[in-house]
Amino acid sequence: MINQDKTLNLYIMGKTGVGKSTLVNAIMEDDVAPTGTGLPVTKEIQRYHIKKFVDVSKDMSTTPIFIHIYLYDTVGFELYSNNTDKSLNDLEKEMKNSHDDACILYCVDYESRRFEEREADILTKLSEKHNIPFIVVITKCPDSSEGRKLEKQIKADLHKADVIKIMAKEQCLRGGVVIPAYGMDTLKEKIYSKSKNIVTSNPEKSRKKIPLRELKKYRHREKKSQKKFFILCALHKNKRQIK
Repeated sequence: MINQDKTLNLYIMGKTGVGKSTLVNAIMEDDVAPTGTGLPVTKEIQRYHIKKFVDVSKDMSTTPIFIHIYLYDTVGFELYSNNTDKSLNDLEKEMKNSHDDACILYCVDYESRRFEEREADILTKLSEKHNIPFIVVITKCPDSSEGRKLEKQIKADLHKADVIKIMAKEQCLRGGVVIPAYGMDTLKEKIYSKSKNIVTSNPEKSRKKIPLRELKKYRHREKKSQKKFFILCALHKNKRQIK
């Protein structure tokens, strides 16, 4: 039996050109959001929807569920600008009107090598005001072993926040060098783990326990049924040979 559908809102934030729209496309598994190179492509908050059939446990211990995921691709931040203030106000309206599970994905470009105090301030205030958890996503990171200094700085500024490094889309460099995409599965697992109404806190409690006596009866019936099946197969085979 499949659990009731769940809803999850993901707010994709970050400065202009950090790869927010590319991350949206990776989650959607389709090129729905236009992307650019360092230019402000998204002019206003864009909302995308996808319905996924997901097993949120790693060991298949919970029943798979349908999740309605709504992604909000926000306008790129130009810190200390009026446009950023307007974008934040629009985003807060969306957060205020929603009562579903939510998570903020704040994107930081690996190539920038820095995370500004203003970014930490915006992220912390939004998270605390609307009671929404956040994950800092280091985008365009060529390898998971890279960017340790940036990761360390972010965790220091945000009190050991969750930081995930990704390459949302495969990149082809000059000379035919290809940097494969990675990190999306890790990011999705972290998102689901922060969703209160999606993850079962203790799958064992929700699973009905079968008494040992009933289990033995069930196994006995299964063996009898299996034996009967083999007998019927043998009779059918002999019948065909006689013909």
